[in-house]
Amino acid sequence: MIAYRPLFWGADCTVFVCQTQRRYWLWRGVLSRRNEVIRNGVDTDEFCDPANPAQCRALRRAIGFSASDYVIGMTAGLRPEKNHLQLVDAVARLRKKGLSARALLIGDGEVRPAIEARARELGVAGDVVIAGFQPDVRPYVSACDAIALCSLTEGLSLAAIEAMALRRPVVHSDVGGASEMIFPGWNGFLFPVGDTEALVDKLAALADRALARRMGNHARDVVETLLSERAMVKRYEQVLLEVCGVRARAGEAVSHAQ
Repeated sequence: MIAYRPLFWGADCTVFVCQTQRRYWLWRGVLSRRNEVIRNGVDTDEFCDPANPAQCRALRRAIGFSASDYVIGMTAGLRPEKNHLQLVDAVARLRKKGLSARALLIGDGEVRPAIEARARELGVAGDVVIAGFQPDVRPYVSACDAIALCSLTEGLSLAAIEAMALRRPVVHSDVGGASEMIFPGWNGFLFPVGDTEALVDKLAALADRALARRMGNHARDVVETLLSERAMVKRYEQVLLEVCGVRARAGEAVSHAQ
């Protein structure tokens, strides 16, 4: 970033995806003449209502889960910073509490062998399914009762926004912009980074399907209000027009002076 800083200093505008990211980088001298926050958004028509119950049951059967299982999903590449191992630990603890918790990991990557080894070590190898990369994550997210994101670092998670748009409550580590889209007790829960006991407590609460459905509906409302692709594009258009307008006026002033 030492090398990159002059590039930002010479730019007309820098866009951050959340207030937390903006504060983090401005404090470190990464800034431009104008510094805006434009949150990520998803297409609320594409990510709309989840798959119908029959489709969800069929997909669950195909991956070895039953309709009565409490399925916790995670959509993320299997990379160290996504911290999948913590969810494996949480599933083992939830099962010891008597909950039929199972994990559906949607993605693939370098940490896969470590995840599989941890699941075997904890005796939950049959309760952790890795679906691999999927061209369309919507059916898999719909097959879950809740979504967990245990990231050690994050900007503003598109995976979380997609799950919320599909009416799934999200339990997210309190990192990056998570607190700007998840309002604890309303549309999901936050937990301190690395705190597995807190993660387990929040996931246990969402085993109550009525609560999970209610929070999932609230999650959809938040996306429609704050995190739609339409709102994101409108903000980018506004900022770009304003930045171009400033440059045009500056160019006219120079021309007149000459």
